[in-house]
Amino acid sequence: MPRVEALINELGFQNRFYLVSQILTEEDRLGSEYDFIFSYSVFTHFNENPFILNFQQLISRLKPDGVLYITVRQEDFLDQFCKYWYKSDADSKTLYFKERLNKENFLFVPIIDHPDRREFWGSAFVTPKYLEDLMPSGYQMKFLGDPDPSQKLYAFSRQR
Repeated sequence: MPRVEALINELGFQNRFYLVSQILTEEDRLGSEYDFIFSYSVFTHFNENPFILNFQQLISRLKPDGVLYITVRQEDFLDQFCKYWYKSDADSKTLYFKERLNKENFLFVPIIDHPDRREFWGSAFVTPKYLEDLMPSGYQMKFLGDPDPSQKLYAFSRQR
């Protein structure tokens, strides 16, 4: 049994759960509708196309009054990110990335030490405007806080 399933069983989790591939495709079927979906430290690593596709796939599976919880990275983490990855060039990279993020509302930086995954795996940064624009009508977005210094937690609820 995969490690996640074993942990869920050990904790006595009684509800249905689905383990899905790290990047959903249009062919993935997630079953029926759900009261809540929780995705922690996943959207923080997608480039834009998987970000959009996964968001649309998950939010479309909510029941009325259902909630999708996701974590994302935003501008305030860029300083720490650049200091870690770019060391001596951190200040100029931070400025460059902040300008791009504020202009485009989405920024994807490939993980430097994973060249085989650079196309789709790295660090993604978004603005609140990007999230608002991505949200379909009939949903409400709420910022819930900072579960850790690198991530912001948002809830997207489907209205009746």
